[in-house]
Formats: sequence, structure tokens, C-alpha cells
Amino acid sequence: MTFSAESIALSLDKGRRIRNDHYTACCPAHDDRNPSLSITQASDNVLLYCHSGCSQSEVIDELIRRGLWPEKRKRAKINTLVDREEMQSFCAAHEYNLRKSIPTCMKAQGLYRQYQRVLCTPFTPGEIIEMHLYCLLYRADIRKGKPTAPEDDNKFLAFQRVVYEKGVPYEA
Repeated sequence: MTFSAESIALSLDKGRRIRNDHYTACCPAHDDRNPSLSITQASDNVLLYCHSGCSQSEVIDELIRRGLWPEKRKRAKINTLVDREEMQSFCAAHEYNLRKSIPTCMKAQGLYRQYQRVLCTPFTPGEIIEMHLYCLLYRADIRKGKPTAPEDDNKFLAFQRVVYEKGVPYEA
């Protein structure tokens, strides 16, 4: 099967062309009565964006299940973490919508800002999630009254700055 924005859109409910390489259809990842999925052909890439808030992983998983998306794709190592490629794809789709004055929901705007902070950091998303987990465990130990070493305190303060300034992207 040919993998293109047009073929995906026209295979979904209420799929139609909006203009040039931009299509809309009912999102396959949720019970969608009005088309909320934007599908854009950007050179060799297909950009997907659900205006109702479905993650790209959810949409792509459903497209794979329906045979509309190639099965081989890079996955994040931790299920709750979005991989860097997916963040970049989401940001490109969001920026396209902004340029074309296509309205976006508050959740998408927040995710965009959060992803931009993570993408601009010298740390990988995996390193950020490890720092975040360290901070969660450190705080849990403090709440339980466990003593901490000075080096643990310093490590927590350094990680906390990175994690909470940059943000950690989790799927809702």
C-alpha cells in the first residue's frame, strides 16, 4: 500500500482534501463524529495531528492496526515518554497549523511549549526521564524521613533544575 497523506485520509471516515497536501478525517484513535485529524504531506513525511488530543502514538497504532501505516517505526524505550522523533514531528505539525492559522487546543499548545523546551536541551529525553525519576525517588525518601547524603542533595538540586525548567513530556 502507498503511504501518503492522501491515501490515509481517503481511507478514513469523512476523509477529504482541504488544500494542496493538507487533509482532514475522523481520528481512528477515538470515537470521532466530526473530522478532528489533520493529515499533512510534508515532502517524504506524513504529519498527523488530532485536534481532540489523541497522541501521535495512539493514532499511528490504530493506523497500523488498519494497515494504513508501515508497521516498522521507532518507539520510545519508556512507554510514557515520547521519543525525540515524535516530538519533532508534533512540533512541525503544530507550527504548520500556526502558520496556516488553523486553531489548536490548549493541550496541544502546552505540549508544544513543553516539547520545545526538551528539544532545546543538551539532554536526551531518556536522560531527562531518568533525572525526573531520581527526583521522584529522592522526594519519596524525604517524605518517609530517610536520611540523605550531601552528594544526593546536590544531585537532586541539579536534576530538579533541569527537569522542572525543561519539563518532562508524558502522554495524558
